[in-house]
Amino acid sequence: MENCKFCNGGNDIIPIMNQGIVLNRKIYEDEKFYVSVSAGALFEGHLLIIPKKHYLSVGEFGQNVIEKFLHLQEGLIQILKQQYNKEVICFEHGTGKFAGTSGASVIHAHVHLLPVKDSLIPEIKMNGCIITSIGSVYDLQKCAESGESYIFYQDINRKLFMIEKKEKQSQFFRKLICDKYNLGEWDWHKRL
Repeated sequence: MENCKFCNGGNDIIPIMNQGIVLNRKIYEDEKFYVSVSAGALFEGHLLIIPKKHYLSVGEFGQNVIEKFLHLQEGLIQILKQQYNKEVICFEHGTGKFAGTSGASVIHAHVHLLPVKDSLIPEIKMNGCIITSIGSVYDLQKCAESGESYIFYQDINRKLFMIEKKEKQSQFFRKLICDKYNLGEWDWHKRL
């Protein structure tokens, strides 16, 4: 898609500057996906899984793409758990065709993976959200088919949830995590 930062195989994402040296954020790539360090990462190990093809959300993935996504996600979760000795949460602000943004800053499917100490369920509930358990990532396809936006969350125990928030808020999970862990600025644009 034209002007999409994620559509060019990760070549248009903002590079990391380290002691005056420009580093690529992309750390892995296969035929369907690439993995990038998140711009304005909240923690060391904050990664994004991004499809090479333009999708609005994971819910738009076909079965073959979902299977490859789940395999990649599981491998990354295991690496992050081992590397950081923490559990891993995953989330996506899935944009619908008809419902506008779900709080994502970049309108191209991308799933965040973060190594954290504990669950965000209490904080999600305190924010007045409705939490619905789902059986699998395939359940996200129902939202995509209806054109609705959604917020997807995978907790540290690997349980999957759809989060309904009355007011759509940009970067909802980033703000929630920054509040929980007293990280200060949550907007990734300002954390660069």
